[in-house]
Amino acid sequence: MNSNSLRYLLQFITLRHLRKQKLRAALSMIGVVTGVAAFIFSPSLLTAINASLRLTIDDLAGNTQIEVRSAEAGFDADLLDTVRAAAGVGSSAPVSQSGGMLLGEQELLIFFGIDPQVDREFRTYSVAQGEFLSGAGGVLLTETYAQEKGIQLGDEIGLVSAGGFRQFTVVGTLADDDGIGRMNGGDVLVI
Repeated sequence: MNSNSLRYLLQFITLRHLRKQKLRAALSMIGVVTGVAAFIFSPSLLTAINASLRLTIDDLAGNTQIEVRSAEAGFDADLLDTVRAAAGVGSSAPVSQSGGMLLGEQELLIFFGIDPQVDREFRTYSVAQGEFLSGAGGVLLTETYAQEKGIQLGDEIGLVSAGGFRQFTVVGTLADDDGIGRMNGGDVLVI
């Protein structure tokens, strides 16, 4: 038997076997393709996931080095003075995170309560329109959320949360491609 005959015989046997075992052949092929794809794309996927997590942490925590949390809902305001007086603490900023809704809307929003006098030292707020918070009663929305809901600078909005109902004035909008504006798909309010 010459080499050409042997080759044709092997091809015939292989093709005949594949025709009889279509499901097994297809599953084997899928397994090989999946294995190769996982081997090739796993490092890229891991890099993308790590970059996404780092971006989220940077948006939320900013350049903070330590975070003080309470097991209950919040803690006494005097604790902030204790933290500021601790050795090695250069500056500190209180943050309150909660959630709720804009009156008349159904989407849940993240409410991000800050001290506007010091918080910009730690987190990025890219104001697209209007101005940054200067005191109580003002709120920042993301540009996209404000456009979707038809909210303009200077509008009064009502917010509903576990703490009840409160009115705020929209003083500015945040770019939703940078800093805090990226959180929760842009469904965030800074108070």
